[in-house]
Amino acid sequence: MTSACSVAEEAPSYQTTCSVAYCDELGSYRTYGITAMDHDGNIVAEIPDITVSSEEAAKITRMLNEGKVSLCHFRDVVLDFIASF
Repeated sequence: MTSACSVAEEAPSYQTTCSVAYCDELGSYRTYGITAMDHDGNIVAEIPDITVSSEEAAKITRMLNEGKVSLCHFRDVVLDFIASF
């Protein structure tokens, strides 16, 4: 079995994003996600609507950047973080 990660793969840069979502129960609300960008500034992956807390979104973004998390582990790390809420 081969890994989806390349050993030489450089970690992308991660940024917190903010958008407005809507649901019938809450109406409009701000939600935060994370975008992964390559070294040219192109978006290579995005996970929207992770949390309504800007602090939590900033925390995981910082963890992804400081840990130099590769793109192939991005979703798993975010899902693990969400599960810890």
